[in-house]
Amino acid sequence: MLRFEDLKLGCNDHLFIYDGAHAYGSYKVDLSCHKNEHHVGTIYTRTNFVTLKYVTYGWDHTGNGFKLVLTAFKDTPLECRGFRCQNNLCIHNDLTCDQVNHCGDNSDESSHAFCLDADMMGKILGVTVGAFIVIVVITFIACFVCASGVAILVYKHQRRRMPPSHLNAAPNYPCKKPVLIFSPCL
Repeated sequence: MLRFEDLKLGCNDHLFIYDGAHAYGSYKVDLSCHKNEHHVGTIYTRTNFVTLKYVTYGWDHTGNGFKLVLTAFKDTPLECRGFRCQNNLCIHNDLTCDQVNHCGDNSDESSHAFCLDADMMGKILGVTVGAFIVIVVITFIACFVCASGVAILVYKHQRRRMPPSHLNAAPNYPCKKPVLIFSPCL
């Protein structure tokens, strides 16, 4: 499958596309200044080979050229061991989420392929990883301080409810009467 993302050729330029390994015989497409990527669309070949032949008859303006995406795919309705595009083409898994539209319908670059938005790379819940860690640590400390404060308040409240006799009472040991031993005076 061939798809042009950008195609600007001068009228002296021709890009011939052959369906096969050689640039002879009849070409599949002849592109020149009268066609752009929107006119050409997606080009499918029947073989595993494609040949491009670029011919120019002079120098044209700067900015001419093309950006071409070549993608090998399987057109199997049942078995796909790679990534199945929404248009039912089967491409290799490595061709997903690489910012190149290999499917032709862009499903290999969307949430269908579980791709992350480029703005979300290195972020958790929309926040940078470093800021997320700081937020988690501050939240943990705040929860610890709140839990400690509640525990102290509960302890003080329970102490106020105890009767005063229990607060400073001496231990309740059995009393023994003192025994006096008299020794004779010498």
